[in-house]
Amino acid sequence: MNMHGNVATYFEKNRAKPKFLIGDKVWGKYQGVMFRGTVGNDHVVDSEPVVSVHLYLPLTIDGKTHNILFVSQEDLKLSKVS
Repeated sequence: MNMHGNVATYFEKNRAKPKFLIGDKVWGKYQGVMFRGTVGNDHVVDSEPVVSVHLYLPLTIDGKTHNILFVSQEDLKLSKVS
């Protein structure tokens, strides 16, 4: 039996599936402030799905300016593009 095939099959069944694709336009709230941006990556950190979002406009919270946010998949919604 092919070992490589077994490993590939295992990971296809058990790996986390992305909800968003790179370049998807999204919006959400971060610490109560609404933002819009583009998905940079949808991955898993410590068994939790995390999405990096490149913001269209910088977001300043508590004196710190953010250009990229790392948020959970549940905090995002896909923007409707016309």
